[in-house]
Amino acid sequence: TPTDTATPTSTPTETATPTSTATNTPTPTTIVTITTPVIPVTGGTPPALVIPVTGGQLIPVTGGNIIVSGLGHSCMTYNNGQVICWGLNASGQVGDGTFKDQHKPVYVKDLEGVLNLTAGSKHTCALLIDDEIWCWGENSSGQLGNGSNVNSNVPVKVIDLPEKVLSITAGEEFTCAQLINQDVWCWGKNNFGQLNDGTTTNQSKPVKSKLDTMLAQISGGQGLLLGSDFLGSVNQWAKVQAAAVKQLADSLSISANRWGNTGCAVTSDGSVKCWGSNLISAPIKDALPAMEVGAGLAHSCDINTDETVSCWGVNVSGQLGNGTYDDSPSATLVKNLNTVHTLAVGANHTCTLNGTSNIAMCWGENIYGQLGNDSTINSNMPVYVTLPALQ
Repeated sequence: TPTDTATPTSTPTETATPTSTATNTPTPTTIVTITTPVIPVTGGTPPALVIPVTGGQLIPVTGGNIIVSGLGHSCMTYNNGQVICWGLNASGQVGDGTFKDQHKPVYVKDLEGVLNLTAGSKHTCALLIDDEIWCWGENSSGQLGNGSNVNSNVPVKVIDLPEKVLSITAGEEFTCAQLINQDVWCWGKNNFGQLNDGTTTNQSKPVKSKLDTMLAQISGGQGLLLGSDFLGSVNQWAKVQAAAVKQLADSLSISANRWGNTGCAVTSDGSVKCWGSNLISAPIKDALPAMEVGAGLAHSCDINTDETVSCWGVNVSGQLGNGTYDDSPSATLVKNLNTVHTLAVGANHTCTLNGTSNIAMCWGENIYGQLGNDSTINSNMPVYVTLPALQ
C-alpha cells in the first residue's frame, strides 16, 4: 500500500473572489452526436420517462458519456454535446454565468459540440469537435489559458495552440493538451515546474513542454504531470525531469492526485497499484481486476472488469460509497452500482455514469451540492443526479 496516504483534517475550502467575468463566448459549432439512446423531445421539455427516487431524480434516456469531478464540483456531457455542471461555483467553475453554488445540474453557457472534458481543482475545460479548447472557473494562475488571470463563470477560449488536440487533462491549477503530433502544451500554475517548459513561472497561455518521451496518456497532478509511454511505463514529470514510478511497467490507465503527491494505475493484468512520494507502486489489498482508476484527495476508486466500482482510503464523508463512514486501506465495493463505464473521482466525492443510458450517480461529500441531488447532505451510498430538462 502507499506509504504516505494523507488523512485530511479538514476539507479544502474555496476562497477565490471573482473580480470580473470574461465576456467572450464560444462560437456555436456543429453539435457532435453522442451515441446514447435519446427519446425525441419537442420544445426542450424533458422526456416522459421520469422516475422519482430517493436522493434525486432518474432520467434514464438523456445522459452523456463523459463525467469529471474537481474539488467540489462535477460536470458531464449531456444532450448531444452540451455540458451540465453542479456543486461549488465560487470561482465560476460551474460555467452558468453566476458565482452561486448549484445543488443540481445547470447548463454551461453557450457551449456545444463537446468531445471531452477535464476538471482541475476549481476549473473545467472542454475539447470541442472543432479542436478548440474552452475553459471556465478559477484563473488565478492562468489555468484557463486565455492570456489573463481573471476568473470566468462562462467558457473562454484557450489561445495559441499550434496543432489539433488529441486529449486534455487538468491538474490542480494547471491544464495540459496533447496535440495530434504528440507534443504536450501546458498552461497555468508552474511553481514546481509542472508545465515542464524549463521555468517555474506561471503561464496564462499555452507553452510547449520539453518532454523527451512520446506519451500515450497524461494526467495532471498537484505539482507534476503524470505520463505513461506506449510501453506502459509511468513517469512523473516536473522541471523537465522524469521520475519513474517503480514496479510499474505495463499500465493501461493512470490517474494523478490533484491534491497531493500520490497516483494510481491499472496494469495490463487488471491489477491496481498506487504510490506515494517514494514512487514505489504497491498493489491495493482486495482489489478486483480493474480497467480504470481515479485518485482523489485521500481516497481512490476503480471500475472493476465486472462493471462494479471499488474504493479505498479515507471515508469521513462517505466517499467510499459502501454504506459506512469507516476508513478502509483495502478495496471495498460501492453499494448499488453496476454496469458502470465512466468514473470521476473528486477531492472527497465520486461520480459515475452507468448503463447504456448513462445514468449519473454520485456519493461522498456534498457540502457544496457536488452530488447533484438538490441537497447538501453527505451520502455514503450513491444517489441519482437530478438531471435538467433538455434544451
